[in-house]
Amino acid sequence: MDKGLIIIGAGIKETRKIDDKYQSFLDIDGRTCIEAVLDEVIKTNNNNPVYIWGPEEDLKDILSSIIKKEKSKREIRVVSERSSPIESLFFTYLEYLKKEDEELRKISSRWECLTDVDWKILRDYAAKRDFYKMIFYLPSDIPLVRHNEVDFLMKNGEQGCDLLMGWSLKDGFEEVIDSLQNYNINFDYSKSKISFSKFRLSGEPIEARFNNFFCGRPLNIDPNLYIFFETVYKNRNLIKKSYERGKEKRRIDPLNFLMLIRAFARYLITRRKEIRARIFQHSYFILNTYFHSLGLGGKDYRYIKALAHSLRLMDKKQPSYYLDVKLIEENMEKLTGNKIDVHLSNVIGPLFDIDTKYEYEFVKANYGRLRDDIGRYYETRGIKKLHRMPLISYFTKSVGDFQT
Repeated sequence: MDKGLIIIGAGIKETRKIDDKYQSFLDIDGRTCIEAVLDEVIKTNNNNPVYIWGPEEDLKDILSSIIKKEKSKREIRVVSERSSPIESLFFTYLEYLKKEDEELRKISSRWECLTDVDWKILRDYAAKRDFYKMIFYLPSDIPLVRHNEVDFLMKNGEQGCDLLMGWSLKDGFEEVIDSLQNYNINFDYSKSKISFSKFRLSGEPIEARFNNFFCGRPLNIDPNLYIFFETVYKNRNLIKKSYERGKEKRRIDPLNFLMLIRAFARYLITRRKEIRARIFQHSYFILNTYFHSLGLGGKDYRYIKALAHSLRLMDKKQPSYYLDVKLIEENMEKLTGNKIDVHLSNVIGPLFDIDTKYEYEFVKANYGRLRDDIGRYYETRGIKKLHRMPLISYFTKSVGDFQT
């Protein structure tokens, strides 16, 4: 397997606490989540370096025995987190590049401060050192991930992509969940944030979920797009559905909304020459819809409807009007300047991320059974890469009613 960097996110900034502990440090089967994930990563069929971002001193204390044990086999390094997961991912990669080059150590610590000269230095350096090797990213709140799943995802990552996102079908997840009924154990979806998005694959409807796996080439991404990603991430709770059961849940902060628009505008201006006039006119809406459908969840984006009206992308008198999905898919690379793809498989373990107290208690109480059932599933089904998935979840009645 080609050598690549493995990154594990174990930060506490902009993350939630469960039972007064951050997700990375929750106890699962006598150890923390981050220990469980790292244990599986070091069992993979490679000796790739592993970089972990988060609260540096706490992580070094918790992981000291693992790091010491693996010292002769692979590099495992803990890096201090930044202000957000997006920034932490980028600058963890930069720490990896900086370790051998004094010039890189002088570069600013935030991408808003990086000059064009800085970016040229970074890209030139990476190119000289086999820039096209991928980085692989996993979060630390998926204690049921297995090493053979990580091997499979890394091996099958599309090497031609700048950014690839892993998704898994619902079928395997449901089969494992249903197997618990043999022990009179039922999973309550209403108490969980685990949900599946609807897509069309070869004309047939399917349900799938982002499985917490990324791979890509960080320096291929436009720095302005990073700023846009970060702004979207920091405001994801404002962007999600603002109404629940007909009652207003949370107002969108005008200042945050303005920051989102400005962040996107700074990025979009860099792409104008590559985008046809019609696509440029629709691009804000297209890109927002795309990234929401890939990872931010929610089923009722009232604010997107309002945005579509304000940009005259949807006529109030014709609510059935919607953008052509082919228009979005065919122009995604032009819009982003990057090849973005989706990896669809039947991988199960990383689908069990811990976002709520109920999910934590469920996984903790059934950890051994779930691991055994996932293992049995692969013994009979195998781990499979499925057909390529369309880049966006399908639209139904109108722009604002897309299913995610």
